[in-house]
Amino acid sequence: MSPIPKGLRKKFSPQSSSFDEGWLKKTLNKSLGFTMKAKPGVFHASSLGEDARVLLWRFLGIFEEEISAQQARKMGRGTAIHTTWAKDLQNAGVLVVAEKPVNEGSIHGRLDFIVRPPVGTGEPQIREVFLLELKSQGPFPFGKTLEPDYRALCQWTFYSYKENIPKGYIIYESMDTQDTKYFYCVRENKDVYVYLNQVVIAEWPNLVNDIFEKTYYVTWCASHNALPDKCAGCIQGCRYPKICEEQVKTRKLVTLDEWRLLNQKPVQSNLVSSVDGKEINNAEVDS
Repeated sequence: MSPIPKGLRKKFSPQSSSFDEGWLKKTLNKSLGFTMKAKPGVFHASSLGEDARVLLWRFLGIFEEEISAQQARKMGRGTAIHTTWAKDLQNAGVLVVAEKPVNEGSIHGRLDFIVRPPVGTGEPQIREVFLLELKSQGPFPFGKTLEPDYRALCQWTFYSYKENIPKGYIIYESMDTQDTKYFYCVRENKDVYVYLNQVVIAEWPNLVNDIFEKTYYVTWCASHNALPDKCAGCIQGCRYPKICEEQVKTRKLVTLDEWRLLNQKPVQSNLVSSVDGKEINNAEVDS
């Protein structure tokens, strides 16, 4: 069938038809888009790597973010990738648990996967469990990822410490090509090391302490009408200018160093975790 010449193509006009050919797109965009609101009094594990000021907005419940239909679709694709991985790990015989809730005080989260090498893989002593954190990315950020981003690393570290699983992976998958990048992570007490091809590519000394200290700092600011340090990316442009402008008017700035001087005492975090039904009491976190 030959294409219709451009000059002869029929066009809808308001006079001849009231039909809205864009109705489907408009309907879906309206249906998929939503407002993401923070739950007051809660730190989400996936946000532990955020700056203290952003964490405060979330903790106070004043953080809101409009999610477009395109963003909602991306989130749906990410969920589908997690579902596929759970099935693949189960079929491979290595899955121990998937989507396990992990909470500690005001920190709430849900780890992705705990896995164990199958029987017959190497020596018996490597039958320990490993913690997997899965992230999906578009092709451009995937190509630029040379090591785990700080937010993903903090999330993995919190789960690792809480569940007392010192080894695991942060895995990135490209949404378009399904290419993957595996970063092997090891937590030695409160320090975290990232390996690629058996070479250390990143070191994060005292990361466990840093994570808990920041939540204590933010909680204190929330209850004392104080304002945390400016965000690291503030110079490039504020991500939440309206919230920041309003809060600056009523809150007094207290830097992290000033807060430390006001709270010179050991920070306790008595964590209890279980893997394979065994409870483990973790040591305190010293400031």
